[in-house]
Amino acid sequence: MKRFFAVLMLVSVVTLAGCGSSGGGSDASGTTKPSGAGGSTTAASGSAGADPTGGDAFDACTLLSPSEASKVSGAKVTDTVPATAGTTVTCGYGGGGGVPAVLLYVYPPKDAPIEGTPIPGLGPNSGITPLFAKYHGKKHNYQVTAVGDGDAEREANSIAALKIILDKAGEK
Repeated sequence: MKRFFAVLMLVSVVTLAGCGSSGGGSDASGTTKPSGAGGSTTAASGSAGADPTGGDAFDACTLLSPSEASKVSGAKVTDTVPATAGTTVTCGYGGGGGVPAVLLYVYPPKDAPIEGTPIPGLGPNSGITPLFAKYHGKKHNYQVTAVGDGDAEREANSIAALKIILDKAGEK
């Protein structure tokens, strides 16, 4: 289980590093402005960022509450950590230190193939892999993972979290 989380954190860091925008800059307040983002800005790590579709400020942590994250993961979740890298906004759900119980990534919609097996009830725009439950929506794309004891439980927990997120995002 610890090996899974070490790999997950490495994948998360690499994913976020790869999502950074090139050609961006900062304004006088230190807020990052990705290139091609129009008037939108992305806040520094730890706060809400630009909506990945170019709208107003967007906080991925509003799509799943700490109590919902606790329920789907079976872990005690007491806090959230929002972050932004380029056009990707994230939220980590944890219980103070250590590895998050749930990780959520929200990024601009893309016409890319979905990896994994389609999730029953969510159709061909969804997929489950051993690491993530994914959904390509009209507003955003979503990728979430939740802890579980083994692959089957982790996949079930990730799908449960994704369904809550999609409902709140109005994507279902």
